[in-house]
Amino acid sequence: MAELTDVEASVKEPEGIITVSLGDQKIRVLPPEEWETAAFTALRTGDFEAWAEGALTDESYEVWMKYRPKIREARDAVEEWTEESGAASNLNRSQRRRMQSARSQKR
Repeated sequence: MAELTDVEASVKEPEGIITVSLGDQKIRVLPPEEWETAAFTALRTGDFEAWAEGALTDESYEVWMKYRPKIREARDAVEEWTEESGAASNLNRSQRRRMQSARSQKR
């Protein structure tokens, strides 16, 4: 296997990126270990824009900002990531209850 040059290594994306829907767009969420630290707090407090800034790839954050999602669309994207990534098991009881309530309201 050939070694990556410094330039190639700097642009190589981390493994574990998950693609989710944002309305009719697709965005890519970095693995949590690649997030800015403020993204964790933003996720727990429901600050979707701050979460997006710290947790999305640069290109996906640009899509987010151009799209200007409604709260429902932002919540749906975060919930899809939570389910796809397995992060739901890391939520506390109150957060899981809110997610379940939001899902049942969609139906």
